[in-house]
Order: sequence, then C-alpha cells, then structure tokens
Amino acid sequence: MSDDVIFVRAPAHEPRGVLRYRGMDFPCALGSAGIVAASKAQEGDRATPAGRYRLESGFYRADRMARPRCALDLHPTNEAMAGAMRPIVRSIINW
Repeated sequence: MSDDVIFVRAPAHEPRGVLRYRGMDFPCALGSAGIVAASKAQEGDRATPAGRYRLESGFYRADRMARPRCALDLHPTNEAMAGAMRPIVRSIINW
C-alpha cells in the first residue's frame, strides 16, 4: 500500500467522516447524504461518490499562511469560499 493513498470512511448517510493519510486520522466533511456508490451518485444529490480519485488540486488560506510547498496545484481561498466553509468547519470542530 502506498503512503500517498488517502482513505475516507464514514458510517452510512453520515456527513462527517475520517480521512486517513500516512497513518494519521483527520476529521473531514462529506456531502450531507454521506458516501454513496459512484454508480448511484448524481449531480446535486448532496452525496460524496465512493471510488478512487486522483487528488490534483487544493486550497489554502492565504490570509493565514504562505502558499505551502506542495506538488498539488494549490489555489488561495477567497472571502466567498471562506463564508461557505464556515458551517462545515464548525461541524468538524464540534464533532
């Protein structure tokens, strides 16, 4: 098993999961319908499709940190994104 594989697990229909990377666990947010089989996922169903996906890009808080050194294509967040993420982050922190 490669060290660069990210696994996410969650109970059925649960919008909060656990992301495992290099032996470390992190809380993560999923679609409000939880994880569903990719064959049943549809745009707008509020679900996170199960499957293997390549991680190609990410975001960072430019107002709080310098751009991290990373092989991914990273983009700074903007104020609209920060506002949209607050309830998700709050739910993870309060988990």
